[in-house]
Amino acid sequence: MVKDGYPYVGGLLVGALIGGTIGGLGMGWGGGIGGICLLLAGFVAFFFRDPEREIPEGEEKVVSPADGLVVVLRPLKEGEGGLRGGTMVSIFLSVFDVHVNRLPISGRI
Repeated sequence: MVKDGYPYVGGLLVGALIGGTIGGLGMGWGGGIGGICLLLAGFVAFFFRDPEREIPEGEEKVVSPADGLVVVLRPLKEGEGGLRGGTMVSIFLSVFDVHVNRLPISGRI
């Protein structure tokens, strides 16, 4: 999991613990809140996952910088966006895709 997700997951787990404790003391709504916090903690941990990727060897290889669906692939005009041309690749990431961006090729920016 990406370390940026730890505070969110931790906070929701604390909420689940507090809700479960309140529910155990006889207040029925506390258990419900605790259960919701536990489910949300699981979803947030899933959202912030960072699986290892196999990167193919070779200098001519280009890998996708992100999981998802390519929605735009078009050449950039000279000066568009302050750039000197190139190709624009836009990738849509749903909540079920891994939200980690990687370097698609080796090089220097």
